[in-house]
Amino acid sequence: MKIFLSFSCILLVVLGMLGVANATLWDRGGGLIYDDVLDVTWLQNANYGAGSVYDDGLSNSDGLMSWDNANDWAESLVFQGYDDWRLPNTSFSVVIMPGDETPNDYELDYMFYNNLGGVEYSFPGTSFTDSSSGEVRDFTGLTPDLFWLNNGGYTAFDFSDGREYIIAILPGGPLPEFKAWALRNGDSSPVFEPSTIVLMGLGLVGLAGFGRRKFRK
Repeated sequence: MKIFLSFSCILLVVLGMLGVANATLWDRGGGLIYDDVLDVTWLQNANYGAGSVYDDGLSNSDGLMSWDNANDWAESLVFQGYDDWRLPNTSFSVVIMPGDETPNDYELDYMFYNNLGGVEYSFPGTSFTDSSSGEVRDFTGLTPDLFWLNNGGYTAFDFSDGREYIIAILPGGPLPEFKAWALRNGDSSPVFEPSTIVLMGLGLVGLAGFGRRKFRK
């Protein structure tokens, strides 16, 4: 019996370690989603910049921005107390020629193919499994559109087909406008509102009083 119990405990520990190793996305609450493989935190709203002063699309509320505006939006963003947001990186280290594209393993690529289980030429949807609860959650504002990348040039990731593109800018032509999805390095925790902290404190006081009354009985 002791040998069996010991083996069971070891098996549970191993399975637990495997579960942690395979875990990817953690819903931290407050619109923050942590990727423990890439060690980055994403905004749960992939189109959070829609309606901001940087949204210079056709409707000023669709989230479409020029590359410069997208970078300025991410750099100026303060969300849940964090001010170090940025656009996703790209695997293109050198822009060779317009029209070159390839699937690879950087941040939006990893989101598309690994976290969302996407395949080429098909929108993967918005659902993922929260590693902390095992429940299915969704990214909001994620659509089969082009999203800007941050590499110092005009590159974008297309969520309709899972590929990165170098965007050709014609002389004298209009600047392209795509969506922007912000992320930051490392794990993140939401900032509790003062009212939430007060309610939590009252709840703890109530539980303490209940415990004392029960003990006296």
